[in-house]
Amino acid sequence: MPRFPLPLLLLLSSSLSSCSAPRAQPDAAVRAQVEAHDAGAPAEPEGPPKRLFARKFVSRLRTAPALDAPQLGYLRAGTVLTAKTSKPLGHDRCLRGWYEVAETGGFVCDGREVIAFDGDRYPDRVPTQADRAAPLPYRYAVNKVAGTPMYKRLPVEEEALFWEDGVVTDDAGVDAGTLEELTPEAAEDAGEPESSRPATLSELSGERGALVRRKLARGFHVSLDRDFETGRRRYWRTLSNGYIPYDRMLELTGSTFHGIAEPTLPLAFVIHSEGTPAQRQNERGRLVAAGTLPYHASFAIAGEQTIGGKSYLTTPDGQLVRAELVTRVQTVAPPPGLPPGEFWLDVDLGHQTLVAYEGDRPIYATLVSTGRVRKSNNPLLSHETPVGRYRLLSKHTTATMDGDHAIFGAYSLEDVPYVQFFKGAYALHGAFWHDRFGRPSSHGCINLAPEDARWLFDWTLPDVPRGWHAAYPLAPAKGTTLVIRGTTPRG
Repeated sequence: MPRFPLPLLLLLSSSLSSCSAPRAQPDAAVRAQVEAHDAGAPAEPEGPPKRLFARKFVSRLRTAPALDAPQLGYLRAGTVLTAKTSKPLGHDRCLRGWYEVAETGGFVCDGREVIAFDGDRYPDRVPTQADRAAPLPYRYAVNKVAGTPMYKRLPVEEEALFWEDGVVTDDAGVDAGTLEELTPEAAEDAGEPESSRPATLSELSGERGALVRRKLARGFHVSLDRDFETGRRRYWRTLSNGYIPYDRMLELTGSTFHGIAEPTLPLAFVIHSEGTPAQRQNERGRLVAAGTLPYHASFAIAGEQTIGGKSYLTTPDGQLVRAELVTRVQTVAPPPGLPPGEFWLDVDLGHQTLVAYEGDRPIYATLVSTGRVRKSNNPLLSHETPVGRYRLLSKHTTATMDGDHAIFGAYSLEDVPYVQFFKGAYALHGAFWHDRFGRPSSHGCINLAPEDARWLFDWTLPDVPRGWHAAYPLAPAKGTTLVIRGTTPRG
C-alpha cells in the first residue's frame, strides 16, 4: 500500500464511500488531529540553489523581480550562473518565477530569459562563450566571395551543388586578398562602385522557409562557433547559428598593436606603415642615419629642437625624429566640473589618440581610428566622429553592426568586440579588420586595436560582471566621461 502523509490519509479514509452517497464531513476530533499535524509538521526542506541557463540570445537582467523593473544588462545564450535560492522570489508576469543571480545580483525570469535547473546536465547546447581575457572574445572570419550562402542547417550534397554552383573552391582557387583589401574602408578607397545600386541587406536575405538564410557580400564579417565536415565539404557554424562554406572564409586575428600603460607624456607614435627614419648628430653637428623606428613604435618625447629649419623630436636615448612624421600625445586638463580622481577618457581627433585619465593622471595612452572625413563634396563619403562631452550609455562584450550604405551597399560585422556606446549608434569598439590606428578610417565610431579595446572595456564604468554580456548604468552620471575634441584631418 502506498504511503500517504497523515492529513491526506485521514481525508482519504473519510471519503472512500459510494459515489452516490453524500461526502462525509470530518468530525471535530479528526479536524483537530489534522490541525495538530499541520502545526507541528516541519517546513519543506530548502534544496540547493538553482542553476540558471540563459536560453535566449539576449537574456535580460533586471533590478527587481518584476517585468517593468529597469534593465541592468543581459546574458548571452548558453551562459550558466547560479541563483541565490532554490525557489523563485516572485511571479510578477513570470509564470515560473524570478530568481536573483548569486554571483552578481540582478533578477531573471525562469522560462522567459533563463531555464532554472538542478545538477550538472545543461538543458540545451552551449555555444562558444566569450573569452573576456582575450583581445578578441570570439574567433572571426571575413567572407572572400560575393554571394556566399549562409544556410539554416548543414546542406546535403545536392543542395550544396545548387547553392554553391557545383564548385568546391579552395584557397588556391579563390583570391583571399589581404586584410586591407577586404575592409569596408578599402572598398571606399576604390571609389564609387560600377554598379549603380549595390545590393541591400533585405535583398541579400533568403525567403521565408528557404534553406538559405541570407547571402553574404564580399567583406561581410562573421563570428565563429565551430566547424563541421559533411561528406567532402566543410562548414563553419557561426554564433548567429548559420552555416557557411569553410573555404570561402578568411579567418582574422586582428592587429597586435596596443597602447602604453602608465605613460610618460608627451609621447609620440610612428604612424607611417613603412616606419620613420631616426637620426643622430655626429661630432660635427651633422645628422647621420640611426636606423628606422617601425610602424606604431612609441617613445617619450625628451625634447624638441630645430635643425636646418626643420623640427625634430628627441627620444630618451638621444635619437632625432622629424616631428611631422609622428603623432603626439599631450597631457590635457580634466573637463570642468569633473570630481577629483574620477576616471575619464580624452580623444584627440587631430592626432588620432586616446588617453585614459584618473583625474589629471594619465593611466593609458594609445592610437585610435575615428570617422573618416573626405575632401570630396559628397557628404555620403564623410563620416566625422561627433565632437563633445559624453557619458558611456551602455557596454556590450560584442554587438553586431550592419546596415545599408547609400553608395557602397550593405555591410555586416557580427559580434564587433568590446563595444561602448556614447551617443546613438556611435561607440568605442575593437576593430580586428584593419591596422590603420593613428589614421581616420571608421564610419564615425572610435576604432581601437583589439587589446586596447579589451583593456578599456574592463577599466571604464559601468562594470560588466563576469558572465554578463552587457551592462547599462543605473543613471546617466554613472557612465565614464568621454571628451572628444579637435578637428579630423581630411584625406
